[in-house]
Amino acid sequence: MARFVGTPLRGVEFVNPGDEALSLRVVNDPHARLRIDAGGRLTWSSGAATGDVNLYRDGNNALITDDTFEAVSGIITLVTAGAPSAALPDGALAVDTTNDRFYFRSDSTWRVVQGGATVSANAPDSPIEGALWFDTDDGKLYVRQGNAWVLAGGGGSSVTVSDNEPASPTVGNLWYESDTGKMFIYYDSFWVEVSGDTGPQGPAGPAGPAMNTQDIRIAVAGAGEIDTSTGNLTLDSAGGTVTVDDNLTVTGNLTVSGTTTSVNTETVTIDDNIIVLNNNATGAPSENAGIEVERGSSVNVALRWNESTDKWQFTNDGTTYSDLGAGGSTISVSPNPPASPTEGNLWFDSDTAQTFIYYDSQWLEIGAGIGGGGSSSISVSPNPPASPSEGNLWFDSDTAQTFIYYDSQWVEVGGSTGGAVMQVSSSAPASPLEGRMWFDSDTAQTFVYYDSQWVEIGASAMAATVSANAPVSPISGQIWLDSDTGGVYVYYSNVWIEVGAVPQLTSAAITTALGYTPANSSTAATTGKAIAMSIVFGG
Repeated sequence: MARFVGTPLRGVEFVNPGDEALSLRVVNDPHARLRIDAGGRLTWSSGAATGDVNLYRDGNNALITDDTFEAVSGIITLVTAGAPSAALPDGALAVDTTNDRFYFRSDSTWRVVQGGATVSANAPDSPIEGALWFDTDDGKLYVRQGNAWVLAGGGGSSVTVSDNEPASPTVGNLWYESDTGKMFIYYDSFWVEVSGDTGPQGPAGPAGPAMNTQDIRIAVAGAGEIDTSTGNLTLDSAGGTVTVDDNLTVTGNLTVSGTTTSVNTETVTIDDNIIVLNNNATGAPSENAGIEVERGSSVNVALRWNESTDKWQFTNDGTTYSDLGAGGSTISVSPNPPASPTEGNLWFDSDTAQTFIYYDSQWLEIGAGIGGGGSSSISVSPNPPASPSEGNLWFDSDTAQTFIYYDSQWVEVGGSTGGAVMQVSSSAPASPLEGRMWFDSDTAQTFVYYDSQWVEIGASAMAATVSANAPVSPISGQIWLDSDTGGVYVYYSNVWIEVGAVPQLTSAAITTALGYTPANSSTAATTGKAIAMSIVFGG
């Protein structure tokens, strides 16, 4: 049993250090307000409950409490002349009275607390890198850089207080981050926290959400992913694809240096009124250029500039290209016939000023009749001929178009709109319109439909038909040589009249031809012969 003996009073014979050695109570308190254990541990309580504050020895030269310790008038832990070196527990504080510095113990290391600036007329002794000094003589703020005091901000540094770092800082600028309560100085292109040494590393934060492996990652440390060394931003996906999964606005110029540009949109709008194709071409041109339309299961169609012929062309079947600007039939101007012609092509011989049409595998002259029917004259010039006559031909040397003068105007031969359409056949077209053109493939004659009849273009006299039978559907004035009898006939007044023979004309026919009635039959006979001669020879 423990007992107290002697003077001063001593408690002896305690079995364990935790045995109660002394306790103090107030009347009616169920618990001691102060308890001293045999091992020296002091425990305090309110008296209404068990003790909640303690103080006890924790090894050599160490006193500890499991609760909060407050010092109303301040607390001094360690005072040294120079940087502290004692191996005290983490959390210890020390004051260096020689260099006027304050230290704290963390991670078994003494760390200097660098906060605020030294305010004095003289520069601080033994400053560390990043230290601040406000010179009361000149009213300027300096920062310790290397072995020198450097004027902060050029003429007294201003402090920016914000959540975000200031834009376009200069060396020595100060920034107080209002979110974290930290002070930074801009040095060597970085914001450096104003403090002596770095503090201990804090605990690891919670793990963030897992990143989708398909997301794009941009890393500064990677080889070439981001390059801003020249003031430009370069993204390098190392052979992969960079995807912008949202709207993209380019306020500057857009340059695409690849070989293929794909636009997968339904509508493309372009403000420019000129689109330049083949823009990288230099020197003499050699490549065609144009626009092609994709037509799915049908063949594509295209509009192109043919560099070999210097002409615009189009294709409706993806294979055969036709020149633009010719209207209907194409016409070639050269001293030699075109190679590989197609049925209906026109050729103007620049040596002879003759116009030909390609038909039945041969070039046939337009206006040249068979049997001496004559040939049509054609005027070749950039301007229409003066005082033209009905049926005259004109080849426009500027546009390579051929025209015929009809109804007081020049009408294009072969024009697709507003001009005559040339038909090549052995028989006259059915139901022709005024101005319709027909090339007779049997006789190589060219006709225009005028005044309800087919009129030969360029014929200076009626060509004779040589056959054993009278021509079918003759026209007035047509000549026929009967190959069986040798007789020559002219078609007049719906009958064939032999040239040189006295025609047996009725009085009514003579009266119609002359416009009066002769007095006797001999006069009628003579007059009939004169009429026949007049018809043949134009008298």
